Amino acid sequence: MTTNDEKLNQLLNEFEKICNLRHVIIHRFSKIGLKNIKKIELKNPKFSLEKKVVINYNFIQDAATT
Repeated sequence: MTTNDEKLNQLLNEFEKICNLRHVIIHRFSKIGLKNIKKIELKNPKFSLEKKVVINYNFIQDAATT
């Protein structure tokens, strides 16, 4: 069973990933660099390196509900 502190840490870690993704979209012309891949903890880094991030309205809505 997880404690409230562990849950809070998990939520903050996920929020930090979102902040890093935002940084990629705004400051790196939507392309994911190696440092960003490590911070976001992508599952398939070779496929993602220097690929353009595309997010649509439905993706944002789905993310908001999870």
